Amino acid sequence: MNGYNFTERVRTCLALSRDEAVELRHEYVGTEHLLLGIIHEGNNIAVTVLENLGVKPNDIRDMIEGVVKRGIRKDPPGPHLPYTSRAKKVLELSMNEARSMNHSYVGVEHLLLGLLAEKKGIAAQILVDAGVTLDAARAETLNILGPETNAQSRTIDTAPSARGQLLGGGHSYSFTERVRKCLTLAREEAARLNYEYVGTEHLLLGIIVEGEGVAATVLQNLGVDLNELRDLIERSITPGKASNPIPADLPYANHAKKALELAMAESRRAGHSYVGTEHLLLGLLREESGLGAMALTSVGVTLENARAETFRVLGAEMPAGPLFTPSEGALRAQPLRRVTPRLRDILNEACSYTRRVNAETPVMIAVALLRHAEGAMRALLDHLEVDIAALLDKLEPLMAAEVAATEGADLVDRAKKLRELFLLANAEAERTHDELCSSGHMLVALVATSPTVAEAFLAQGFGVEDVRREFARLSG
Repeated sequence: MNGYNFTERVRTCLALSRDEAVELRHEYVGTEHLLLGIIHEGNNIAVTVLENLGVKPNDIRDMIEGVVKRGIRKDPPGPHLPYTSRAKKVLELSMNEARSMNHSYVGVEHLLLGLLAEKKGIAAQILVDAGVTLDAARAETLNILGPETNAQSRTIDTAPSARGQLLGGGHSYSFTERVRKCLTLAREEAARLNYEYVGTEHLLLGIIVEGEGVAATVLQNLGVDLNELRDLIERSITPGKASNPIPADLPYANHAKKALELAMAESRRAGHSYVGTEHLLLGLLREESGLGAMALTSVGVTLENARAETFRVLGAEMPAGPLFTPSEGALRAQPLRRVTPRLRDILNEACSYTRRVNAETPVMIAVALLRHAEGAMRALLDHLEVDIAALLDKLEPLMAAEVAATEGADLVDRAKKLRELFLLANAEAERTHDELCSSGHMLVALVATSPTVAEAFLAQGFGVEDVRREFARLSG
């Protein structure tokens, strides 16, 4: 490492990485600590890249700390901690990234790209799970540093992440036509007000202008006059400075991207297979810091009362608190290793179908996985040319029967089957040398252990070896 021109900021990040490892009582510096060091330093291009891609650094920290356990040593480890082989590989790949950009130094931005290029470490898996891909991060780095940095294209849209697909066209997500209309109206409102971007305030204006969705009904039922709310928003914002902006060309601001992500989270929380205007409204409220949330709060609309009224309007029961965490649900008594946040969400959803600990089945997990196939999982299914809708048509009725039979089911037998499933998922992660068990590992395990899931895939011409081989190819 001494033979390379690492910037002082990188050296600071590396020192902070050791501090993070010491704080966690770990006896090594892994890729997760390198990423925590970047976030801890905070004032660097890598953090700017993450923020520009719609990712909050503190959210990444929370995701890491959610899967990395503290060490068991009572006395803190010494300051001279060794790098793991993966961390050493990251430093080498960071140098490669600097060379590929014709840079004479290694900056924090190269360190971030090295973490992503390594692919298998906890840091890479966390970043990909958050929607940050190597191509997108590299493009945004070049975008920040300027066109003279490299001759390649600077547009992030040439290699969209799961988040980019959502914001660019929504093909990976089941947005209702009414939501799509609201998003179009939001762009038109932003252009009308001469803004260069679509913010949360414009998303809220889109809901108001559309005026007929569940979200509008919820607001009116909570005593909000939509016209008065629109006036309040327009009085609260400063005039835009863009000259004749074209609505279709306007990008989403980071707060707006986050609101859309949270809308999807609200849909999953409710067990819905679509994202409607009601979820968009709840996403705006959950985002909290945008002008949309501020305007809603000022007229007495909170996340709690909006969520309760949404379920009342839809005629559905409120979920009984937050979704289960792995320690409370399927993972409590199961030997599953550390999982990616996305797989954890899928397991939580499968657990929520029954509201009973260890009562979920492989079919329920398969349905949750297929309903929310995003990012790498979506790419895997697309490469296999899997008809997701046909699979769900076959599995969802079987799942519904299993859910209905939960009260009289042999939960011991179900727990045994989960144990077998999770043991094989662990083995698949070991096979691919991944530190975290991902949705891909779980899919291979599902097809291998569940006759019902295997039959559904075989009906489309795919066996477990086909899934395993394609997953290995894409993740390699």
